[in-house]
Order: sequence, then structure tokens, then C-alpha cells
Amino acid sequence: AVALAGGAPVPLFDTELDAINYEVGGKGLLLGRHMYDPVVASRWKGYRGGKSGFVWLDREGNGEPKRLPLRDETAGSSEDLNVSCAMWIQDRIWFVADPDGSANLWSVDLDGQGLMKHSQHAFFDVRNAKVGAGSIVYTVGGELYILEAAAAAAKSKAAPRRIPVEFGATLAHLPQFLDAEEHCEAVLLHPDGHHCAVSCRGRAFEMALWEGPAVAARSAGPDPGRAVRCLAMEYLYSGRLVTVTDELMPVLSFTIHPAPCLVDGERPTKAQDWLSLLIADAGVGTQHMRLEQPIGKILDMVCSPAHDALVVTTNRNELWLIEFQPSVGGRPSPQEEPVANADVPLTVEAKLLDKSEHEEGLFDPCWSSDGEWVAYVRKDSKRGSSIVLLKIASGEKTEVSDSGFSNYGPCFSADGRFLSFMSSRSFAPFEDEVTSELTFACGSTMPYLVLLQEDALNPFQRSALSPAEMRDREDGAGDNADGGDEEERDEDEEEDIEEKFQPPEQINIDIGGIGRRILQFPLPIGRYCNGSWTDGGKFQYLRGYGVAHQPGMHGDDPEEDGPCALFAFSFQRLKEEKLADGVQDYQLSMDLRNMVLSCREPGPDGEEEWRVHVAGEKLPGGDDDEGPPDADLDSPGPESGILDIKRVSLEVVPRLEWAQVFEESCAHVAEMYFDDEHGGVDWSATCARYREELLPRVRSRIELTDLVTELLAELGISHCSFSDPTDAECDEDGGGGGASFLGAQGQLGLRASWQAIEGAGAWRVEQLTKGDTWDARYSGPLARPGVGITEGAFIIAVNRTKVCAEVSLEQMLANSSGAEVLLTYVPPQNAARYAQVQGMLHRSGGVDGLRKLVASQRKSLEGKGAQDRKKGKKKKEKGKKARKGPEAIQAEADKQLAQMLRGMSIDVSEGPIWRTVRVKAVGLETKRNASLRDLVEDRSEIVHSLTKGRVGYVHVPDTCELGFAEFYRYYGRESEREALIVDLRCNGGGYATELLLKQLRNPPLGFNMLRPGRGKLQVSPEMSTPGHLVLLIDENTSSDGEVWAEAFKRFGMGKVVGVRTWGGVVSVGGADLETIDGGELSIPYQHYYTPGGGGYVLENHGADPDVEVHWPPAPLAGAAAGERRPDPQLAEAMRIAEELLAQSKTAPPEIPKFPLSRLHRRHKG
Repeated sequence: AVALAGGAPVPLFDTELDAINYEVGGKGLLLGRHMYDPVVASRWKGYRGGKSGFVWLDREGNGEPKRLPLRDETAGSSEDLNVSCAMWIQDRIWFVADPDGSANLWSVDLDGQGLMKHSQHAFFDVRNAKVGAGSIVYTVGGELYILEAAAAAAKSKAAPRRIPVEFGATLAHLPQFLDAEEHCEAVLLHPDGHHCAVSCRGRAFEMALWEGPAVAARSAGPDPGRAVRCLAMEYLYSGRLVTVTDELMPVLSFTIHPAPCLVDGERPTKAQDWLSLLIADAGVGTQHMRLEQPIGKILDMVCSPAHDALVVTTNRNELWLIEFQPSVGGRPSPQEEPVANADVPLTVEAKLLDKSEHEEGLFDPCWSSDGEWVAYVRKDSKRGSSIVLLKIASGEKTEVSDSGFSNYGPCFSADGRFLSFMSSRSFAPFEDEVTSELTFACGSTMPYLVLLQEDALNPFQRSALSPAEMRDREDGAGDNADGGDEEERDEDEEEDIEEKFQPPEQINIDIGGIGRRILQFPLPIGRYCNGSWTDGGKFQYLRGYGVAHQPGMHGDDPEEDGPCALFAFSFQRLKEEKLADGVQDYQLSMDLRNMVLSCREPGPDGEEEWRVHVAGEKLPGGDDDEGPPDADLDSPGPESGILDIKRVSLEVVPRLEWAQVFEESCAHVAEMYFDDEHGGVDWSATCARYREELLPRVRSRIELTDLVTELLAELGISHCSFSDPTDAECDEDGGGGGASFLGAQGQLGLRASWQAIEGAGAWRVEQLTKGDTWDARYSGPLARPGVGITEGAFIIAVNRTKVCAEVSLEQMLANSSGAEVLLTYVPPQNAARYAQVQGMLHRSGGVDGLRKLVASQRKSLEGKGAQDRKKGKKKKEKGKKARKGPEAIQAEADKQLAQMLRGMSIDVSEGPIWRTVRVKAVGLETKRNASLRDLVEDRSEIVHSLTKGRVGYVHVPDTCELGFAEFYRYYGRESEREALIVDLRCNGGGYATELLLKQLRNPPLGFNMLRPGRGKLQVSPEMSTPGHLVLLIDENTSSDGEVWAEAFKRFGMGKVVGVRTWGGVVSVGGADLETIDGGELSIPYQHYYTPGGGGYVLENHGADPDVEVHWPPAPLAGAAAGERRPDPQLAEAMRIAEELLAQSKTAPPEIPKFPLSRLHRRHKG
């Protein structure tokens, strides 16, 4: 609660609550937990998990609330209703619930009886119900309703009435221009490297590298009522851009665009070429076509380097060949006619090449240089993946490397001699310093080489050359001696392709024994990816190194590894050369002579830039390459290679984008949701209802988020979410997230109370958040060494601004997260003396009064000094020493002030009684990190103290990196005790349950005995689980944490204490979608099934405890002193653990003396 006059908030209750409602005209109090909108947050329509809304009533206002049972007894159900928006109106409790399908307004009497339904909405749910002046207002399907509560309670058929609301015009239909650089998604190079295609916010553009306009690659979509999104793009062999769009979802649309405009190019002399150029320059040269059948969502798309054809992989674990069939003539062929004739109508055809039965079963396709072969990765087992060679003409498939290892990233060399790929087949175990167990290093992938001809020599063996010959080879033709010189290549490019077309040289691949012709590159171990071959025969790749990061206590996402370094391996020198640092990704042009790189500057705020450079060569401005003295390496242009993406004019119309986001979301769920029947929901009809009734009324991006969120709730399952864009370039009408008007709140990590002092006051530090004080990221800023502030100190000023009761410290630290501030405080031992000084100031009229007192005192001293000076003159005439001037007066004044302060036990010679320190205010995440650490340490201390050290305590906040780290931080020491409490309350889920359960199911195998007197008995293994376990759960235990609780109970590992868990165990991550404007849609793509009769019971129900213990609310009477009542769930867990210990009476075994050697008789006598 906060006083009306302002000040610091004061906690009222010691448990989780999110609703409070006072009885009008009485003393009663209604308290609610999980009363928020059931459509959003952690629930969904038809929710019946452990996080259902709870209501407590304190009818007398005596601080003893009682749980109000809310059940639909008329339907014969014993389960609690899922309620929200609870309100106390006269003698009834009103709420929103959905016992018969749709959420409506209901009420019960103060005993939880007499259930009455007051609204009859059948499809859209009642939401956001509020009470005022005896009436309830709420929303349904975007409409506002009001219900007179008294009339409705008297007559159950009293109907709500709709309140007509007319809004003014919105600006969402007007175009807006955004920064294309901030929304750049991909850059592709033209096959010849002189143009590039840029994808920005779902739209494709073409532009010359350094100068000229950026031309939009438009698609003729059939629906002008929404934006069209470019899902994929690629340059064809003919140099024309092909884009894949979503306007006909779920069927994909393909558009072939004319070749880039070369203003200074050769003008056509043939009639057909003349007409084709006219059509292209006039902006009507695109060919729009669609597939006949849906093939799913495209994951990878690669064009043949020898003809106009594509191979794509899809989310359906399928590999497809995409070809463009002219209405006249045959389809493009590498050996005959490689170009799809765009002068006649084209159709697009898809041919299925391969299919996998495993998730993400096909990926990383690539073409051979002759367009006759495709290599790709296929998953044939749970963990491994194989490299497959496919002959396009016959469909014959050959495994190059089987799925015994994890293989990826195949790529043909330009001359057809080699196939490279990456593989994790280096099993290098090392001992984990935390668990003393063996594990495998992260980043043990290496590049490998396949010899495609059986008579090929090992390219990693040096030839017998003299030093001069080696120098000549390095300085001569480069790595590919057969590549021809530049002059010949230029002459070939000038020849007319129609008259001088020469089919590519066919690659001969000897299939027999190909799996035995694999060689490892002579390179250091690391994390390799994106291997490719240059026209000169060099092998390029990215290499990074895995770095472990300590996760945040509040479940922060683990920090991503930084950008990699780009290397090129030379087969002439048999060594690698670093080309660039800070590279996130790169891609070669089809001629393998140029490359485009996505680079990021070092640091968390490093900006991304796109650069084009010659393949296989160092980027200018590297560590040992400063470039020409006058080169401009910071501005876009050919000298730096930087592309100016800002040349793209990115125009968006928010309303059209919202329609596209809605349609893509509907199609994405239809395609990616794990259940093709959507749990019995008619998904198509449901989407149509939302489209017709709600979508036209959306006026902002926030409203779109709410609409899609409610639509996803219709699935009646967990782990569905839809988020706003992370950027904030648009205003409220434009639909962006909007600027933050609150700023970044600074935190000091303390709880303070106002202490009135005569004439003023100060904030007294009641409690400091400590955390790991040695680490700035995990500790409260005031508890760190060198600061000096302790509990009991008085904070009197922030940044030399006097504190007051009406303005909290949090308000004084607004928008100061990460900033340094000056804190002036009085240590506890000086508090009494400071109060005396403050009282003296107050009695003197404050600072102004003190100044007047000092001035009066000085004036008195100066008057006395004047008299003394007159006397001094006379004394001087008589030869006596005169008194000093102003210095003496100041000294006398200071002496009198010091004497006054000594009367208050203050000796100014000892220094100030206050201190001013400089500290850095932290953000909310750091404060949470430190607070949770303190909570865990406090609970551990309580458990150890009350059980006399026999029971240990481990808290696991999730089952991701954070929970894994927290588990092992405490498990090593806590498992040495006789019993262990594992606390999964508020566990956020993750994926590591099986690893932690494996550790908990690790009993002692034996004991290691040391020489007597050299140490005590040691359990083997050291980190083994004690005999008795107790698990704590609550309604906030979610997802993978619930899997842990259910398995713990099913395997009989110990007792489970608490309340029923959340009820959401489906898997997410494999079906996420980033929307065109930067938002994110997440839906489950797997369900969780438990054997032995459990089935799908965890979803929408949760894991049940063995011993149910609730944590009801209670007034926090000792809030000012920081007093908290005992944790009832933890107390019950301790009781059960001690009871188990008493029953088993476990004790270390009595170990006999060491056995005698078999040869002991030799030494007798």
C-alpha cells in the first residue's frame, strides 16, 4: 500500500496476491490470487490446472481470511472453478468463470453457495470485469457491456446491456517510412556479384552494390487488403531474382523478377530482347505463379549453379525440387537449355526428392557445379545425421557419412573433386570441476573432406617441390591451377550465352567406397560452420569457441556466443588464413568470386553491418591490413565494402501489416501445431470468426497482440504466446511498442522505512539485499565491499537532494539504472548524535536560522574585535602586543561552534558523523538475482537450524542453465546430510529434468577408507543422494518442473509436498514464428505422454502432491521490522524429513579393520 500523500510502498501480506477488494460500508476484505485475465499470462480458455484463481474472505476484518470454495456443484463436478476478476458487491461474490465452456459472469453468496449465472455469451469470453457504484462493466469480443449487480442478483435473468462506443479515426491506414537498416533480414549477391537483393521487414529489394536506387521486387498478390511477406528469396542461374510469398497460404507463391537493370549495359538489337527489356523497364516484367499443392514452410532454399532450378527443405521433413516449366519448350536443363524462358508463361512444379521420419530431418542442401547432384543432411537417428548424395536424374541416393555422428553443412568444391562437411566426431572427455564427472567439450566439431574420385590423392600431403617451386605456386595461379586466368574469364563472360553456350563439365563421382575416403582438415578443434569453396579453390569457414556464461538468478537467457572469425584454408600452403573477425554469417555469389558478410562490432551494443568483398581475401582494415593510406574504411563504398542499406526506402502501412500478421499466424498454427485436429477445435472456422468480427476493429499493434492472444487461447492448451515487436519505431496509431516513458528504474537493493527526526527525517535502512557480494551482477549495490552502508543506517540525501517522506527512494532513482549516484548517510552508531544536530538546526530555524545565528555571532565577535583594536592601538603605543584581525575572529567563531557540538557529544576533530559514497544503481534483474540468492540462503539456514543439520535444502528455479547451475552449487554440500529437501516452487521449467533426476537417483555405491587418523569415511561416489528425499511444489511449478514432480512421485523417490502444479507440459521452440514486424508467435509442437496409465494427464491438470499444504494470506504485522511468518510448506517438508529419519535411524556403517594381506604369514615371528 502507498499513502495518499506519497512515500514508499508498504507490504500488507506475506504471500502471493494480485487482487484486493473491500466490503463497501463494512470491515470485510476479499483477497484473490491469480485473478488476472485468464486469456493472457499463464492460462488459457478452459484452464483447469493448479494455477486457477483462489479467493479468500475476511468477513470480520480480523486478519484471518478463509478460503472460499467455488465449485459448480450443479454439474456434479468436484473440481474448483477457474475464476478471475473477483468482486465483493453487497452480500454476494461476483467473478468470471467458464464452467460451461465460455467465460461469463457468475456469483455466489458469502459461503460459496447459490451459484448464479448472469451473462449468456456463447463464443467470446467475458474479460476485464470491474465494479463501480454497484454496476459491473466488462468486455466481450471487443464490445463494452454493463450489468446492474443488484438487479441481476435479485433476478437471475437480468441481462447485461451493450454500451455503444464510437472511436475517432485512426492513422493506421497511412504509410510510414522506417529505417531499413534496422529491419534488414538478409542480403544475397547476384550471381555475377554486381547487384544484391535485400530483404527488409518481409519485402525484397534489388540494388547495385555502391550506387543507384533500391528497386522493390514487387509481388502481385491477390489480396490488396493486407501486406504480402517475402518468405524466401534466391537468385536463379539466369541472374533473375525469385521470391516466395505468402499471399495464397498455405500454398506458396513464386515470383520471378526481371534481371537487374544495367543502365550502361548493351542495348538489345533483336525484337524479342527489345520487347523483354521494355516490359522489364516498364515494371510489368514479373511472372507470378503458385504451386498446385502445399509443401509446408520453407526452411532452406538453394539454386542450381547450372540451371534455373531450386531445392528446398520444409518443416515437413521433406526435400523438394522446384522447377519452372515454360508453356513452350522443355524445362531448364544443365546440359541443354539452362534458363527458364520468361518470354512465355511459366508454371512452377515441385517434385519430392526425400523424406525423413525425424524432427528437423532434412537440412543444408547444396548443388554440385554441374547441377546434376545434390548433397544434404538427413537425420536417421535420434542424435546422428548422415550426409546424402542424390543424383537428380535417377533419384539414386548414397550415404557419404552415416548417422553414427552429427554431420552437417555439406558443400561441393567448384572443380568437383571434393565434398566438404562439418562433423562432431571428436569425443574428447574431460573432468568436470563441479561434479568430478567426465563430460565432453563444447565445440568439438571439425571440417572434413570427401574425395569424390577413387583415384584422387590426399590433398593434405605436400608435393615434392623445391622452395622456389613452392614460392612460384603460391605467387602464381593460386589454389586452383586449372581455373584459368582472369583475361580468359573476362572473354568468356563477353560471349553471347545463346550462341556460345557450353554445358558445364560433368562431375564424375565414384560411389563405391566413398565412405572410406573421408579426411579431416588439419585444423585446431573448435566450433566450425558455414564451409564453402571459392572460385580459386580455397575452403572458407567460420570458427568460434564455446564460452560458458553464468546465468542470471531470475532466469535470464544465456548470453549468446560472440561472432565468429572467418578463415580460408589454402591447399597450396596447407594452412589457414584469418580473413575477418566479428563475422556472424556470410554467403558466396554463385560464381564463387564474391562474398557478402554480416558483421557485428564487438560489445553488447555493437551494430550490424553488411559488407561485400572478394571471396578468399582479407577484408580491408583488419588487424594487419590497414588498406591504402587514403582509403575510407568507415563509410559505405567499394573501399570498405560496406553496403548502405539506408538506400532502401522502406514504406509500411500498419493496418495492412496487422492483417498479414493475423493471416500468417492462423496459417502457422494450422501448419505447425502438433495436433492436426487442433484438439477438436474447428480452427478454420474459429479464425474466420475472429477475422470477420474483430480484426477490422483493431486500431493499434497492442490490440492486435490481444486479439491473436485470445485466438490462441481457443486451442485450450499451454505454451501459446504472442508478443509485441521489440522495436518501438511506431507511435500508438502506428502500432509499435512505443517509447518507454518510465525509463530504467534504478535499484539500491534495500528495504527502508521513514524515520521522523525533529525538523526533518531520513530513510532508515531496515534490510539490505546482499547476494553474492563478490560479483556485481549478483549482489545488491550497497552490500558490496567498500560501500560501508549497513542495516540501521539513515539515508539523508540522494545526489545531494534532501530526502522526504512523500518521495520514496525509488522515485529519486527513476531512470537511473546503471548510473552512479551519490548517497549521503549516517552510520547507525552516529544516529543519536545526528538527531541532536538536526534538532539543533530545527530549533535554530533550519539552515537559514543557523546562518543567521552564525552571522549574529560573527557580528558580535567583530564588534568586540573593533573595541579590542582600539584598545590595541593604545597598548601598541605603550609597547604591548595587539590582538589579531579577521583570522582571530574566525577562529573564535569556530571554537564556539565546536564547543556547542561537544555539548552533543560530537568531536569535529574525529571527522564527519555522516558519509557520502558513490554507488552504481542496478537494474531490476540484478536486484532479483541478489534477492533470490538471499532467500535461498535464508531458507537453507532455517532448515539446518531446525533439523540440527541433518536435513539439507536445494532450490531449483528452473530446469535450464540457471537451474542446473543452482542445483549443483548447493547439491555437493547439502547431499552430505542425512535427508534432502528439493524445492521446485516457482520453477520455470526448461529441459534438464532428466539430468537432475539422474543425479538424485544416484545412491552410494560404497565407501572409500583412508588411513586411520588421515580423514573420515568418504561416500563413493562423492556426489551421491542421501537416503531420504522430500520434494516441494506449488502452482507456479511449471512445464519441465512438473515432469520432474510427476516422475519423482512415480518412481517412489520420496514425498511430494505442496499444492497442484501449473498444468502445462507441451514442448515449445520448434514451431516459433517471428512476425513481419518483429513480434513472436510461439505454439507447442510436441505433447508429453507418461506411460503406466498417466497418459496426457499432466496437461491442463498438473502434478498432484502426496501431502497438500496451502499457503493462505495473512497480514504482515511486522512489515516495518521485516518479520515474516514461517513458510508452512517448508515446515511440513522438514517435519516429513525428520519423521523419515526417525523411522529409518540411518547411521554410517561400522567399518571393520583393513583385511590382512594373503602374504601376512611370511612376516610372523
